[in-house]
Amino acid sequence: SRVLTFALGGTATLPPREVVTETIPPAPAQFADAATIKVGEQGYFRICVACHGFGAVSAGLLPDLRHSPVLADKDAWYEVVGNGARKDAGMVGFKDDFTPEEIEALRAYVISLARAEQKLP
Repeated sequence: SRVLTFALGGTATLPPREVVTETIPPAPAQFADAATIKVGEQGYFRICVACHGFGAVSAGLLPDLRHSPVLADKDAWYEVVGNGARKDAGMVGFKDDFTPEEIEALRAYVISLARAEQKLP
């Protein structure tokens, strides 16, 4: 995003906008059944959606969870979502709000979204 300031009679032009291209990692294999994914979806809509948006699709301010490098790693996901390994970046831990099984169900739900985006079964 940019902040623009205008002046009466101004003649300045905007510099070219920097284009950032994101490399989308391949979606991880799904490890969970439909019931577990549903539990993850319910948990996501209870807490995560407020910051990460519908369908885990980023609006640009927060990371797109479907493209998270920790999505494929159960332990890394728990460190971030459960223990708050990225609290300095604003991502607090939610181990008081979710059981370890529910945190894993959240991961299953986000994997299902990543796979759907990439049109994978």
